Amino acid sequence: MQQTNNQKLVSSSSDHATNKLYSIIGLAVVLVLLIGGYLYYSNHTSKNTPTNSSQKKGAYPQTYSELNSFSLTGAKQGTGISFSKPTQYTLTVESQAKDQASFSNSLGGSTPAFLGAIHVMSLPSSTNLSSKQYISFLNTSFSSPGKDAYKSAVAPIEQFVTARFSPIYNVNYSSAKQLTTPSLKTGVWVLNLSASPKTNVQTSSEQSTPTDSSQIKPPVHSSAVVTENYKGQVLYVVGKSATYYFLAYSTDYNWDNNAATWQQVINSIKIDQ
Repeated sequence: MQQTNNQKLVSSSSDHATNKLYSIIGLAVVLVLLIGGYLYYSNHTSKNTPTNSSQKKGAYPQTYSELNSFSLTGAKQGTGISFSKPTQYTLTVESQAKDQASFSNSLGGSTPAFLGAIHVMSLPSSTNLSSKQYISFLNTSFSSPGKDAYKSAVAPIEQFVTARFSPIYNVNYSSAKQLTTPSLKTGVWVLNLSASPKTNVQTSSEQSTPTDSSQIKPPVHSSAVVTENYKGQVLYVVGKSATYYFLAYSTDYNWDNNAATWQQVINSIKIDQ
């Protein structure tokens, strides 16, 4: 009888140990499945979900994925310019002489938002501007920031930009750099720019209907108008019979987030058309 009881105790202990072992194994299996499932899901999600960590945030984000072309014939034969631009930028003003054009990117509604603009101008000349001597002179002038020659060279470029921004904006420029593109091999200089609203400026938000390109500007301060910070580039291009000014800018976040597209725009510029 004592032997039978001992056998039962041994059997019970063995069953308990076995059940405990099975429970541990079962728990381990569940944990493995959970961890494996989590790792698979995380890996699968990271591969298939695009990351926008590098995208700068702003109030009116836009993606400039589509471009269309535009040609400005110029006031004289051989002084035209053509380029591609984002479809969000629509023609607002084209001068009667066909030597200036402006495009704006804006949103309407109860709080209008001005998101950017493109301005282009062609200035004919009676002399051959593309001579090696003249290009060399400009290269020297643009390569000497701080000197009088540099200030004289960039002055008309900055005036072109200033005339196309409301006076309540501070516009800052980088030093001019020589630029080459697939279509423009020489006689091209570019300045990066940034613009931000001045503080404590009281002006009206009302603007008359634009009649020339210099009136296509960011809106002035108003409770009914959204003001933004802008980034862009202005190009000064010397052709055979004309000089060309090309200004493009957008909100700072849309400029940075669409850098590749803006490079396509710059690369698309052709002159002396």
